[in-house]
Amino acid sequence: MVARFELVVEFRSAQAAVAAADRVVAAGNAPIDLHWPRLDRDGDTTLLLSVVPVVDGPRTAHWFTDLGNGLYRLLSDLTGYRAALAGWDPLSPLRARRQVPGLVLPEPGDGPGFVPFARGFVWLPYRGERQ
Repeated sequence: MVARFELVVEFRSAQAAVAAADRVVAAGNAPIDLHWPRLDRDGDTTLLLSVVPVVDGPRTAHWFTDLGNGLYRLLSDLTGYRAALAGWDPLSPLRARRQVPGLVLPEPGDGPGFVPFARGFVWLPYRGERQ
């Protein structure tokens, strides 16, 4: 199994998922290109959009933290999703991972520790990556 750093966003609408897919993120001051977005079906009503940055060679935990923050900035402009998480191989179902730092859910959230993220969404703040 190959580990990859990505943003996984859970949608119900294919139209919303596809509209969300055409973006570029930044890590630090450098723009990072994205691989072609991948859309997978998870059950009958759930679509998972995987946003995978192009990473060319070894990077530091600090660089991946910047990348994670860039992915969350990208996410803050999106709408129409039910859950999202950035990091190393975030797996579905996202909503089952209720206490993972970086988990974004529609308001009102799901327990203690959730704070405002973007209009209509709350999150457990992302803590960055460690070596």
